Amino acid sequence: MRLNSTPDSISVLGDMPIREVNGAMIYIRDVAQVRDGSEIQVSVVRNNGHRGIYLTMIKNGGVSTLSVVGQVKAMLRRSRQPCHRM
Repeated sequence: MRLNSTPDSISVLGDMPIREVNGAMIYIRDVAQVRDGSEIQVSVVRNNGHRGIYLTMIKNGGVSTLSVVGQVKAMLRRSRQPCHRM
């Protein structure tokens, strides 16, 4: 699943601008080491004894949380994946 907040590669993350100072652009790579330091997720999700999927989502401030949840559930139903209530 492609998310609009996910960079295509770690190097692209370093190319993101932070601010302009005296006409010069300061990028993340100028002030930090950019690397993929995340661990592989090894946890198991269960809902009423059934294996499930834990999906972390971050919404934009102007969007209703209930609207986002409703749209995700609708997409899951269209793809014929079970969507259990928690």
